Order: sequence, then C-alpha cells, then structure tokens
Amino acid sequence: MEETAYLPTGITSLLSGPIIRDHHTIANLSRSPKEEIPRSNLQRSLSLVDNLTPASSRARHCLFKPSASAHAHVQEDASGPIELETLRAFKRPDPPCDIGHLQSKRRKSSSLHVIRENVLTSSSPNLQRSFSETEATIKKALLRSTQIPDLIGDFSRPFILPLMEGRHQDLKTISADTLASLLNGNFNEEVEAYTIVDCRYPYEYDGGHIKGAKNIFTKEQIFKEFVDIKQPAQNQDTGDSSQENETSVGGKRNILIFHCEFSSERGPSLFRFLRNSDRDRNKESYPTLNYPELYLLHGGYKTFFERHGDKCEPCAYRPMLDPDHETDLRHFRSKSKSWNGDSKSRLALRSNLKRLGL
Repeated sequence: MEETAYLPTGITSLLSGPIIRDHHTIANLSRSPKEEIPRSNLQRSLSLVDNLTPASSRARHCLFKPSASAHAHVQEDASGPIELETLRAFKRPDPPCDIGHLQSKRRKSSSLHVIRENVLTSSSPNLQRSFSETEATIKKALLRSTQIPDLIGDFSRPFILPLMEGRHQDLKTISADTLASLLNGNFNEEVEAYTIVDCRYPYEYDGGHIKGAKNIFTKEQIFKEFVDIKQPAQNQDTGDSSQENETSVGGKRNILIFHCEFSSERGPSLFRFLRNSDRDRNKESYPTLNYPELYLLHGGYKTFFERHGDKCEPCAYRPMLDPDHETDLRHFRSKSKSWNGDSKSRLALRSNLKRLGL
C-alpha cells in the first residue's frame, strides 16, 4: 500500500483489526461437535378425519414473527453450555367444529348415493295410470261388449228379438217376419211396449203403413218425441242385468223399431240420431240410455208389405217417387234435412263418441 494514497478515515483499523464474530457464531463454535441444537417438539397438526378439514385450514400454517423481547439469546453459564431458545412456532389449524355431524352428513350422502345407484341399475317399476270412476265404468262396459256379442246399447243384456245381418253393420237389424211375430204377440212375455217409427214422408205414410206405426220423418220430431221429454236415466251396473232403466218395467223390454221405404237412408239416419242424442243426454252416466234397445227393419216397408200386407193400413204401398207427389217430395225432403238443434251440443256429442270409440 502506497502511503501517499488517499484512504478514508479509519480504514487502517478496519483492515488490520481483529475479526469479531457475532454471538450466534460464538455459541455454535463453543458447542461440542457431538452436541446438537435441540429442536422444538412442534409438529403439524392433522385433522381428525381425513379430507374433512377445509383446504384453507390445512394451508393456514403461519409463522409468528418474534418480538424484540422474545429474540433468541445466549446465556453464558459457568457450569454448562450456552442454550439457544427457539421461538419459532406454527399456528394450530382449526379442528372440525362437529365431527359427528360431518360423519353423519357423510354417511347420509353415501346412503343417498347408494340409493341413487340402486334406482338407476334396477328395473323401473310398472306404473299404471289411475282412472276415475267414470272411466273405469266405461272401460268395464266396453270390455263387456267385446266379451259378449249382441248386447243392447247399455251393455246390460242381449237383444230380445232375433237379429239378422243387414246392410248397416253398426245397426241391429230384424226381418219382416220377426216384426210380424212381434205384432202377433209372440214376445209379450219379454216385451212390455214397442214403438214402430215410420221415417217416410207423410204422403207415403198416408198411402199405407204398418198398423200402430208413428210417422216421424225429421230430427226435430225425433228429439221432441223421445229425447226432450225424457230425463237422464239413472246409472246402472252393466254387470248386473237385474237392474233396469226407465225403458223397462218389471224386467220387460221397451223397444223401438225404425224403417223407411227400403231402410237404406232415412230410417238409419234417424236411428243414429236418436242413439247419439240419447248418449249425449246421459253422458254423465255412460253407458246408461233411455232407449238402449233399437232395431232397424230389414228391407223397409216395401219388403214388409210384400210379406205381410194384411198388417198394413190401408193395405197399400205408395213409393217416395210417386209422380203425383213431386211437389210434396221436394217440400218434405227440404224439411227433413233442416235441423235447428244446438250445433255446440252436436259437436260435443261427436267428440265424446269419438273419444269413447263409438
């Protein structure tokens, strides 16, 4: 070192003075090699139930900052080595507030999981739609109609008169001979009363008709004669034929027989109209009807007159296309096609019958 060089004040004492070690180094050097610094008996606190302690609590291990009065210090003692006090510590994490509650919740969640798996893996139960009493009655009646053929309209019992196959599959048809037997009184033990509905026009009826027949050729007349004057029939159990409706007395029948000239158009049309109107009148007590037993005369008046003219009065036959009654034909035809019934009721009737499959 050149003496002429400029040096800061006190540099000489800094360079040539003795090296002074801090008290930590002195304490470490004064300890024998075999002696080790004692470690604090602090361990990380684990939650009692694995995976139940929140992650925020497990990660919350904070190191306390030692205060000035709590710094580690060395105590020199003549009889023993210098002890080093370590004040470093970890904050104990918050334990679960309610172990039993968490375990119960875990068991409940596990049980729900097992139940969910069982529901998914098991076959679905056979669920059935619940039916009201009215629907059950309808189904019972329809089932009875399929099991037992040739039942009357309320499905309570079979037709009393022998049937034959006719042109209209939806209408029950009888022959002219069967009607003649009815007029002769052969069914008096089973039939209380019967009505023959002649659906021809008045000039045809006046030219000759079956004894006791009523001339009804419009829907309005049918409605006033049979539907409007009747109250809805009381409901009856279709499985028990002993219960009767208003159209029978003492177990006997009250029947209606429709016909026109050939029983091809006018008679079947009024037959269906009465049945539909009767269904609509008793829609709250299906399949009960005021007139459950209806028949159509096969071949109409023409066939009956040819076979049993003696039961007609006068004993004559006037056709619909009689040249002497062309004006009457046009008049009565237009009148028979007009019907002033409630259109809403008719639409509701069609909808109900369609729903019932009838």
